[in-house]
Amino acid sequence: MNLAVPALLLLLLLLPGLLAASAYLGRFGRGRSEPVADTTFTWSWFWALLASPPLHLVWMTAIGFFSTPQPAIAAVFSLLSGVGERQEKVLTEAVSPFGLEIFCYFFSISVVAALLGGMARKVVRTLGLDLTFKSFRFGNRWHYRMSGEQQAIDMIDDIDAAGLPMWQNISLKRQAFRQWRNAQRPLVTISVTLSHAADDYLYVRFLQEYEIDTNGGLLSLRLIATIRRKLTDDRSSDEAERKPLHDDPRFYEITGDSVCIWARDVKSLSIRETLKNRS
Repeated sequence: MNLAVPALLLLLLLLPGLLAASAYLGRFGRGRSEPVADTTFTWSWFWALLASPPLHLVWMTAIGFFSTPQPAIAAVFSLLSGVGERQEKVLTEAVSPFGLEIFCYFFSISVVAALLGGMARKVVRTLGLDLTFKSFRFGNRWHYRMSGEQQAIDMIDDIDAAGLPMWQNISLKRQAFRQWRNAQRPLVTISVTLSHAADDYLYVRFLQEYEIDTNGGLLSLRLIATIRRKLTDDRSSDEAERKPLHDDPRFYEITGDSVCIWARDVKSLSIRETLKNRS
C-alpha cells in the first residue's frame, strides 16, 4: 500500500484539530504583542489528536441538517485508509457523486476549527484565565513581563503557594485578578545594552510597544522618551547618592518620537515595573 495514502488520511483527520490548536496557541491570527505558547511541535500534534475527533463528530452531525443526501465522509476515510480492490470500487462509487460536498466539508470544518481556536483564546485572555490558572497559561514569558501582567501572575502564584483548599484558592485568585485589572497598570521601564562601532551604550526609558515572533521569541522593542549613555560612563564607587535619570549628566536624550530596537542586537536587557505616571 502506498504510504502517502495513510499519511493523507492522517492529515485530513488531524487538520481541524491542528488549526484549532495553532489558533489558540497564537501561531496565527494574533496581535503582534499577544503571547505565543512555546509548545513544541509534538505537543501541537498531541492537542490536534485530542481535538480532531470531537470536531469531526460534531461537524458530521451538523451537516446532516443541511445536506440531503449526506456526503459519504466515512467512505472517504475508509477509502484513504487502504482497502481491497473490490471494496475500493464500492467506496469509490459511494464517494464520486459528492466530490464538491466532500471538499466543502473539509474546507468548512478547517475554517470553523480555526475560528473556534481563536475564540477560545479570546475567552481565555478576556477572562484572565491564563493569569489565574497555570494550566491556561501560555508558556512564553515575554508577553507577561513586557505587558506588566507578570505582576498579576506573581500575586496569584503567591496564593497558590499558600496551600489553601481548592474553592478558597480559586475564589482568592479571581478576586486578586479583578483587583489587579481595576488597578492602575504598571509602567514598564526598559534598560538595554547595544553596541555601536567600538562603544557599548545603555538605552533607558518607557516601553511603548513590543513584538513577539511566531516562535514566542522577542522580536523588537519600541521605547519613548529614550535617553542613553556610554556604558563606560559608569558611576565610581565614591560617587554621591544616585541621581534621577533626567538629572544625570551622563545621559542625553535621543531625538524622535520613539526608538525601535531589534532584539537580535540587544546584549543585555533589564525590565522594571512601576506605577509612576509617564509625565
